[in-house]
Amino acid sequence: MRSQQLEARVLHLVEQVLAGSRVEDDRVECKGVWPTDHRKAARQIAGLANAAAGEAILWIVGLDEDSSRLVESGSVEPSSWWGQVFKVFAGVAPEPRWLHVPVAEHGSVTAVLFDTSRAPYVVTTDGRGGVHREIPWRTSGSTRSAHRSEILRAVVGEAQVPQIEPISGHCRITHEALKHDGSMKAELSINLKVEAYVEASQSVTLPEHRWDLRVRVGGHKLPLEGEIQGPREYLGRGEGFLERISGGRYGPIGSIVAIPGSGLTVAGSERITMQLHSRFMCDDPDLLATIQRAQRLHVEADFPIALSGRGARFSQSLRRASRSAMDGGRPLDVDIRIGEFTHDGTEHPETYYGTYRSNVAGYQKPEPGEDPRALLDK
Repeated sequence: MRSQQLEARVLHLVEQVLAGSRVEDDRVECKGVWPTDHRKAARQIAGLANAAAGEAILWIVGLDEDSSRLVESGSVEPSSWWGQVFKVFAGVAPEPRWLHVPVAEHGSVTAVLFDTSRAPYVVTTDGRGGVHREIPWRTSGSTRSAHRSEILRAVVGEAQVPQIEPISGHCRITHEALKHDGSMKAELSINLKVEAYVEASQSVTLPEHRWDLRVRVGGHKLPLEGEIQGPREYLGRGEGFLERISGGRYGPIGSIVAIPGSGLTVAGSERITMQLHSRFMCDDPDLLATIQRAQRLHVEADFPIALSGRGARFSQSLRRASRSAMDGGRPLDVDIRIGEFTHDGTEHPETYYGTYRSNVAGYQKPEPGEDPRALLDK
């Protein structure tokens, strides 16, 4: 769920409560203030998350449903509060996402959206009665211990989520001075190719319009777009070979079908290729400096499953690779790279040919030894 969608949903729920309606259910919890009993809070969150069947759950802090009003939630730092609650979980905990939501003239609330894709969640207890751990379950507005059948449903549901294993990856980031609307602008380009292996126990569909693809470097998150190609096969030999890609004009190959504009259908285990990119005007010195000194960047992707609250996740760490300033013994005309990253940090086999665009209108070729980005200051 995007931030705008989350904010719109929270505002709608707040409006309902202020109008006297009740909105709490098995996915939504309203809190006037941050709970000080961290063990009880962890149990409530775990109960909601375990019963959510993979769907996200929402806490709205600063909203009192009983009195139908907004209240001052106090000076609690959410991340510090969560650090105390997290300690109560035995191992894995739902992952929180925070959003401060102003509510017109009434004040503001804090929305906490919890990802529940790793259920079931276990919490520690106070040890009374010799019980030290519990799997809570939320039902009818109260929290109790889960029944065996409920735990089984949670485990089986999670087992149906495809697993995506990174095999290889290469990311090239360039920064170039271009003439745009009569003035020099800086364009940042990210080009990424990832090979991954997908495993699924049953057929699922991953709708393309719900994909969330991104690169994280330092404290920056950069959105990506592109396509995913299914399995390939090659017919014939030499230069005249025919390449077939699953889902293309030659039909499906294997157990994964990728249809551009629609999504990915996974019915088994196969290898896929992600071709991702991003291009935008950038004059943020902090972002550029972060990329130039970064030794790692992280590729992340969320693939929600159709007709389900669950989703497949992909995460890969790429290390900065060495780069050659020569191509076949000839110096590069212009080297506009500011980052080259690979799966294991080694030199990528794909040769960089530089930028040969001195004959293109609007392109200013730098002097020998001059950084092309320096053209922005001219």
